[in-house]
Amino acid sequence: PRFAVTCVRRTYTIHSPRIRLTLHERIRFHVAPPTPYLGPGALTAGRLGEVFHVLPHAVLEVKSAHELPSRLRELLRPMARTTVSEFVVGSRHLDPARFPSR
Repeated sequence: PRFAVTCVRRTYTIHSPRIRLTLHERIRFHVAPPTPYLGPGALTAGRLGEVFHVLPHAVLEVKSAHELPSRLRELLRPMARTTVSEFVVGSRHLDPARFPSR
């Protein structure tokens, strides 16, 4: 691995209709240690390498088996959407020449 991501994650589940909301906060990208297989706890935030990027915002992930209820859609409408994964964000910041932003 070239980098690792740490964050505070909270998950909320609605059972009917089935919806899962996951809020990711304090998202940090760390350089992976040269040998990440150092036993238990090797990839915890305290033992990872330096932070090379921090997202300035939280990320809300919404998953649903069906169409979202209109009230939830209205709450989400003003929020910015992205399809870029944390892997892509980390790769672009760690090696921008190899992974340019579009």
